[in-house]
Amino acid sequence: MIRMPHIHGYANDFDDLISKIITWSTDAEIHGTDAWELIRNDPWPRGTILKAHGFESGEHFYIGLMPRVIEKGKTYKDWFMQKSVLASDFVWSLKGLKKSGAPFTISNSSVTTTDTTPNITYSFSDIDIFAASAQVMWVGIFKQYSAELAWHEQPGGMVFKDVPIRPIYYTMSGNNNLQAFVPPLYPGAGFPAIGMDYAGPLAGYLEYWITKDAHRMILVTKNREYWDVAYLGYIEPYHNGEYALPAALIGGTSGAVQNGKDVILSPGASPSVSAGIQFDYRPSNWALVHGLPTFAASPVDSSQALSQVQLMLPDGRWQSFINWSQGETAYPNITNGVLTGYIHVRDFPVRSGTGHYIRPTDSATIGTTHVYRPQGDLLTYQLEPLEFVQGTIQAKNLLGRAWRMYWPSSRVAQYGEIIIDDKLHLMLPNAWEGRRFSLSSGRTTSNNPDEIAAQEAAIEAISRQMNCLIRLED
Repeated sequence: MIRMPHIHGYANDFDDLISKIITWSTDAEIHGTDAWELIRNDPWPRGTILKAHGFESGEHFYIGLMPRVIEKGKTYKDWFMQKSVLASDFVWSLKGLKKSGAPFTISNSSVTTTDTTPNITYSFSDIDIFAASAQVMWVGIFKQYSAELAWHEQPGGMVFKDVPIRPIYYTMSGNNNLQAFVPPLYPGAGFPAIGMDYAGPLAGYLEYWITKDAHRMILVTKNREYWDVAYLGYIEPYHNGEYALPAALIGGTSGAVQNGKDVILSPGASPSVSAGIQFDYRPSNWALVHGLPTFAASPVDSSQALSQVQLMLPDGRWQSFINWSQGETAYPNITNGVLTGYIHVRDFPVRSGTGHYIRPTDSATIGTTHVYRPQGDLLTYQLEPLEFVQGTIQAKNLLGRAWRMYWPSSRVAQYGEIIIDDKLHLMLPNAWEGRRFSLSSGRTTSNNPDEIAAQEAAIEAISRQMNCLIRLED
């Protein structure tokens, strides 16, 4: 029997981690015919692309990694205010000014169209889709490769349509009223990812584990107390003959959170709510969109959902798989009968209704406990494979399972490396040990102590289930 290889090591940052992934995954002495091929390793927006093997001889697909340092207030603005971006996504776009082909000039945060007399200047404020500065490493899968295209444009990759990004605002010359504009996604945003603080790894290094075969790779990182996992490649499909590319993308986060703010749309008006998605890749982000695939989540419960778990369906479309939805509610703040603004509170998670989810944690698992062995303190976990379920009105399928990933019964005795049935495994918490499923809000919690105690008990019971087990070797 061939023992599938795995590696454990340390990296200085995402660039160093990618270099180590390339060196190890392409080493034929380690992997034999399962070794991958490096196609390119360039800075953003071209990124790193590796060629992996399909199930049939001669079939290939492509795995992508793309790191980026994001500075709030600068990175997105610098990209958005380029002439090519403003032309395609604002001035000439049907979602923007609808002035197809109109000439324009750029100055600081303003755009001036010169197709009319007088010219019209559009001045932006708060140009950003990122909620915080951070570092990020996006992960992707592509059906084909084109040397001329940027990383996020590669054929067969994820395409994001009508994502409800929080608007940015602009004024027109001669008019102080704010106009809303839904900005385009930054190249890479929307793909599953692993994130870290803007300053880099908290301990000065990332600890990592990798296991792979010809068709997929699992990457686990530990940034001091923060754990993340990425899965890139094929699932184990239950109907392989009908499945052209049974590929899954799992990251430690989608980064996507509902992040509302107050705006005053016209001079003298009362505050209004500006709601929508922004991206927060910090490891301390406690929204469920940052966490394990066993509790995959999205900030919106709709077809535009962005999740840390993505699967290509048998019809060739990428689909978010989510078990929970967690949005945000804006509560009006009234002082002396006057609306002074809103308090923006992240909601308690609710079950998703999109019809694409992961079992077994699509249903209650709080009654599952350890089975103890008679020898000392050794124990056996009930291990359930992570399976992808399509349960929409149009189609109902059990599509397949993730390779070497399991949901373990509770309680977990030890995180990190553990031996189960003489094989090395990694037991992972949901981003960090002791994390709670949700945090209570003073705006939504009952004053009844019995109700509060019941809610806290329910949160604690679910919190104990937020774990994932990864087998590193056969």
